[in-house]
Amino acid sequence: MPLESRPDLDEVAQRWDAFWSGRPLDRPMILAAIRKPGAPPAEKPYPVRPELDIEPVIDQVLAWADGHHFVGDTVPFFMVEFAAEHFATFLGASLRFHGGTNWVVPFVKEWDDVEVRFHRDSFYWQQTVEFIRRMRARCDGRVITSSPVLSAGLDALSAIRGPERLLMDLVDQPENILRALAGVRRVYHEVVEALAKEVGWDCFGTTNWLGMYHRGYTNTLQSDVSCMLSPGMFREFEVASLEHQASHYDAVAYHLDGPGAVQHLEAVARISGIEVIRYVPVPRETPDQIEAVYRRIDALGKGIVRWADPETARRAWWESSTRRLVLGMSFESRRAAEEFIASF
Repeated sequence: MPLESRPDLDEVAQRWDAFWSGRPLDRPMILAAIRKPGAPPAEKPYPVRPELDIEPVIDQVLAWADGHHFVGDTVPFFMVEFAAEHFATFLGASLRFHGGTNWVVPFVKEWDDVEVRFHRDSFYWQQTVEFIRRMRARCDGRVITSSPVLSAGLDALSAIRGPERLLMDLVDQPENILRALAGVRRVYHEVVEALAKEVGWDCFGTTNWLGMYHRGYTNTLQSDVSCMLSPGMFREFEVASLEHQASHYDAVAYHLDGPGAVQHLEAVARISGIEVIRYVPVPRETPDQIEAVYRRIDALGKGIVRWADPETARRAWWESSTRRLVLGMSFESRRAAEEFIASF
């Protein structure tokens, strides 16, 4: 079905089909939203505050969509997410709003006293479903409604236990952690199955938080805890969870956050279903160091998601061996974007 702001959605979807399947493309995938001349400034709100009314949020999302041109391969979407660790609220965690965002409040004192289960009756799950339904009631046909990122595995345990305590637990009580991870996997399956029905991916497809579209069900995986793990611990405690998460989707990207996570790049690339990797450098890294990571990703046969100016975009495209490149870009006008895209 077409979207009001992307009446050519089927054509755009065909390019994404080719990208995800690895078929040859004539140019990189371009993601850019350009404010229309005279349109009032409007940004997508984040995070969604579960204790507040969703209607003003929807108003702002629709104002953002109406005020922008979506060029290249961009599909307008809005992700109903309360916090980066939204998934942890489905395990029984609560949120605290501070510094402009929501933070998960750890609650696990002893693993023996906690049952890792899906709290389907929780305020946060009920609000997630209610907000998605109200978003879709007003946004279907205009903006795709996406589910939260759903950070599971060790990231979920870190959220409900606290990262320092979790890291000690990995050494002191690994059996309890493996048991808790098995519980998280069971909950993840239940949550994904339930959210798939709510977001209605079979109507419009889905878009992950990186802006990548798929006609089916897509999401982005990550493991922030991995920055603090040895390769052996990553394989022992995290790989199985990432494999399980990836198995639930038609297409998966991976968010590789910082140089501490790069040591696990090869292990991530071996996980079935992960086709694209986004690397997030830190300020201390030099351009040469950053490009070296991108070359490693490319050499592993995986697609790359990155931000780029026009010069960097051209160089990255011609240096890529996989030709599976997604570029977030900024343009002064719709005409400038279309001229750049046509130049390939």
